[in-house]
Amino acid sequence: MKKTKQLLSILLAVLLIALSVPLAFGASVVDSGYCGNNPDAEYKNVTWLLDSEGVLTISGNGEMRDAYEPWDSYFNSIDSIVVNEGVTAVSNYGFAYCDVLNKVFLPLSLKSIGDCAFENCISLADIELPDNLTTIGMSFRGSGLTSVTIPNKLQSLGSAFESCQSLEKVDLSSNITNLDMYTFLNCVSLTEVVLPNGLKRIGNSCFSGCTALKNLVLPNAVIRIDPYAFEYCSSLKTITLPQSLTVIDTGAFDYCSRLSDVYYTGTEAQWNEITINKNNDPLLNATIHYNYNPNPHIHTIGDAVIENKVAATCTRKGSYDEVTYCTECGEELFRTPHETARKPHTPASAVRENVVPASGNRAGSYDEVVYCSVCNAELSRTQVTLVPLDPPSTEPTQPAQDEYPTQNLNFFQRIIQWFRNLFARLFGR
Repeated sequence: MKKTKQLLSILLAVLLIALSVPLAFGASVVDSGYCGNNPDAEYKNVTWLLDSEGVLTISGNGEMRDAYEPWDSYFNSIDSIVVNEGVTAVSNYGFAYCDVLNKVFLPLSLKSIGDCAFENCISLADIELPDNLTTIGMSFRGSGLTSVTIPNKLQSLGSAFESCQSLEKVDLSSNITNLDMYTFLNCVSLTEVVLPNGLKRIGNSCFSGCTALKNLVLPNAVIRIDPYAFEYCSSLKTITLPQSLTVIDTGAFDYCSRLSDVYYTGTEAQWNEITINKNNDPLLNATIHYNYNPNPHIHTIGDAVIENKVAATCTRKGSYDEVTYCTECGEELFRTPHETARKPHTPASAVRENVVPASGNRAGSYDEVVYCSVCNAELSRTQVTLVPLDPPSTEPTQPAQDEYPTQNLNFFQRIIQWFRNLFARLFGR
């Protein structure tokens, strides 16, 4: 009975392999076995099969057994690796040092690739990482990859691509916020790196020794550059740094001998507030371009708006700015100052000032004054005369006559009459 169960298990395993892994036309099975990590299933949850065409196929459900390489005697003949749907993890060192490996197909079910899983696979130029991948270690260290795109669910890279000397282009996941130590250390062919917008920190020696890297733009969220992050980037000529940056640590740009221009998105005052530690002379000796806009585009002119409006009064002119902004980026495109005419004065009711009251026989006077009710400026002043309270008689007066007339008198009579009049005036009658 026991032998019958064992035989059935073997037949079932062979059947599963035959159904899940169709062999290439004309190919034959070279070797096969189990490589699962589930001891309860006698590690049979994952199987492997190598055919005569050099195709290694991994099938089953769950994770591969860690640091277990039953195909290690075939490293020099494995041309392709197919990991079928259902497998969730590639083990540490799973396919390391497969010198002629040039094709890898990974399933959507895969969530993890272990440390050194494809280390020194020098013929592996391209790989498509599945969308559900969440974890990798130093998985591709020393491999022959020329380009790689990181899926969105992957949030940490470790030192995954250290010493990938053929790697030229990297497009990183938008969810990565920190680049770890040694991630791209000594990637001597790396020329193009697209960094995620949410990146906040660049780790120790992350790009150290990337001697082909000439230009780099750090996104607006970067806060810190760790020690030696770009050390020995000897071809680096320009770098764009965001105003969010607060620390550039020791030797971050040491031995960047060709660094000539730094484009900084903040002001000179903000630049001076950054903590720049020692051994960063190439950075400090470069030309710093302040207030740099890393994303120029063709502006779309919006409708003009009114700003800084100052209302006109009766004492001063008014003013306002007519401003036009780009509807896409919000940048100010035009600003035109305008003046408005002063408003007329608003007369208040007339008031009396400088009043001199009239008395018995003396005239009085006052000033009738009109002021502006807004600014209190004097608008008019009119003097008005007041009549005396007891004015003198208005009857005509007769000229005074001598009491003793001298008309019709002869000469002697006039003389006598003149003395009489004089006497009467002097002493009265």
